[in-house]
Amino acid sequence: MGQDKHERLKQKKRQIIDEDDFREEMERQCKRVSGYLEQQTALGWRFAERTRQTTKIKESIKGIDELSHMLCDDGSCGSVFCMTCRKRKQDSLHNQYKERVKRFNNEEEARKDLRYATILHEMVAVSFDNAIGETASLEDIEKSVSDFRKEIKSIDRRFRNHNIWARGTIHLELVNMDLFRFASLSGRITNKQKTLNAMGKNADYYILVHSHILFDINGMDDEEFRKYMRRKWNLSDRQVDITRLTEYYIDEARYTKHRVSDAIRNIANYGYNGSNGKLTFATNWGSSRKVYTRQQKIDAIGKINEYVKGVKGLDDLDVGLSKGELRFLIKAHNLFTDKDGRGLLIRVL
Repeated sequence: MGQDKHERLKQKKRQIIDEDDFREEMERQCKRVSGYLEQQTALGWRFAERTRQTTKIKESIKGIDELSHMLCDDGSCGSVFCMTCRKRKQDSLHNQYKERVKRFNNEEEARKDLRYATILHEMVAVSFDNAIGETASLEDIEKSVSDFRKEIKSIDRRFRNHNIWARGTIHLELVNMDLFRFASLSGRITNKQKTLNAMGKNADYYILVHSHILFDINGMDDEEFRKYMRRKWNLSDRQVDITRLTEYYIDEARYTKHRVSDAIRNIANYGYNGSNGKLTFATNWGSSRKVYTRQQKIDAIGKINEYVKGVKGLDDLDVGLSKGELRFLIKAHNLFTDKDGRGLLIRVL
């Protein structure tokens, strides 16, 4: 009798363990399914977003012979506005970063010498209301980029004994100053506006010629490198931003390990992102999302009513690029990616 009772207890214990294992397995499966659905939702959202962007690009270049070769399927057009060509450029830059990182024995060594730099070279006033203004503006942009390349080369000359290495890309961001004026009058001035105000004058549109670069300072003094870069570009306090590759980043209030391999992949992807994010204007750094909702604009109307009446309608202050604005931005990029253009890649060593 006692043996039967003991056996029943063992069976009940196994049943409880089996039930616990079953629940844990169900929880694991639910997490896997949930993760898969989230991934598919994100992929679907990105696909829809890219489809909208591609449609908008197609509409902006429609009927323009010089742009008819864009948006290829075989990687031949070379435009950063073409998803196929952009991916090729991102992968190529990423491969160059990976080759460089191989010289380090571990991540600690890599973080000691690698620096991510953003350099704002110049605000080029542009106009594209007519053919004459557009041609002159494109020439000014071309000259600014040429001057910027010369400045980058001088870094190599200045620190030749240190064998500094760098790879990065030139960005051409179209800036709409009306959005900044709106921000000032509605009490929402941003750090980006403070920086660009010191570089720009009174035009309505600018192309911000700037660059995102991964440097390997190869053991040289960090402070010496920073001082030199900030003396070279010194119109504004934030004209040059140099950071180490962060070891952690905050994800949902948790510190998550940020591997060097992840960092260089992200930098390469950002290096060729077509400028102006999701074909919008951004009034702050690191954001391509819409800065003001319609309701926020309406809430601020008391402060800016006279300005809106005197300059343009409230609806015209949308942050999405118009067809004309987008077409000009594409033409500016094509100066460097079409035919014999030198591309947007810049390098030291």
